[in-house]
Amino acid sequence: MENIAAKQLVEQNNKLREQLTPENKKYYEDILLYMRTFGFFHEELETEQHLMTILQDILEAQKQGE
Repeated sequence: MENIAAKQLVEQNNKLREQLTPENKKYYEDILLYMRTFGFFHEELETEQHLMTILQDILEAQKQGE
């Protein structure tokens, strides 16, 4: 069940990431690579939840022109 939820977050993350500006996308993908690479020390769902929170924060800041 947890694995299915993580996969759904990955799919949602992939779709939302397309809304990022090129600069923000590069920044976020560096974070994503780091967290997924070192995420084997943590639960996959927990890592994906953190990544989604970061992505949503960046998208919100981007909407506000930051």
